[in-house]
Amino acid sequence: MIETAEPFITTEYVTKPEATTYTINCEVKNVTIKDETMIKAIIADPTILGERIIGARCNFGEYPLGSPIWHPVKPPKSNRGRKPKVKPVKNVKKQGSGECLNSQITLAVKIDPSAGPNKDDIICVKVFNNGLCQLAGQKPDYYSSSLEVVRYLVNWLSVVAKSPNAQLDSFVANMKNAKMRIRLGTGQTIRKDILLAELLAQPPEFGLSYATIASNDSKIMAQFMFNEAGGRRKTVSVKFLASGKINVQGADSTLQIQTIANRISDLVGKKSEQILIFQSLSNIEPNMPDNIPLWDLTW
Repeated sequence: MIETAEPFITTEYVTKPEATTYTINCEVKNVTIKDETMIKAIIADPTILGERIIGARCNFGEYPLGSPIWHPVKPPKSNRGRKPKVKPVKNVKKQGSGECLNSQITLAVKIDPSAGPNKDDIICVKVFNNGLCQLAGQKPDYYSSSLEVVRYLVNWLSVVAKSPNAQLDSFVANMKNAKMRIRLGTGQTIRKDILLAELLAQPPEFGLSYATIASNDSKIMAQFMFNEAGGRRKTVSVKFLASGKINVQGADSTLQIQTIANRISDLVGKKSEQILIFQSLSNIEPNMPDNIPLWDLTW
């Protein structure tokens, strides 16, 4: 099954949702690999990668060694004024170095065979030992390129993994993130306390399972619950800023994102006089350019 994107629509009080990033999961039938064996073969003879695959990495090695593809230089972060968080360490079975996901090899593939090895021209694909593939952090305009890259990898695996019957069985985009905003007039802002109270007052069919204001009072953090096939329940995270910006994270479909937009629009429409207020410009959040993706912002 090759999934196609569903279009978003605009609503009265919420702008048209805009997809930001998503994760693609696909299944390649009739192929199995062994990550340790494959990376050792690649290191011994890099020519088996061909012209489009420019790197490979797993817990048992990497090629090229020390490449910025695998070790990008990250800008320094300041923790000034913040208390360090102690993160619990999970007891997970360690394979090899333990630096990567287990039982998979990540292949860096050029989108355009003639392009250079720039970050924006590469798609990294995790190929698991059982034939499943995953592409994380993909942008919507890369959808067709991602599909073409996976099809290229299927042909490559059929030769390198000696699986002539390998075929792409599914290609589905899920874990979708999107941004939208509540429509505000000049000088208007959101009363977060009122919006939170109205969210919590909604009936069960509204789908809200959790909502609270962040400890620094910067945003409302909420969760919506959706029933899916097989009795599975999907949780989608939503964040609201006083500026009207809304960030949706982890949806399985565009329908879930559009449903959230519709419900928020209906709620704001009924309670607009209480939720939308005017205040002095000095109290409104700084205006940010629309071309800054919400997923790149520090919440």
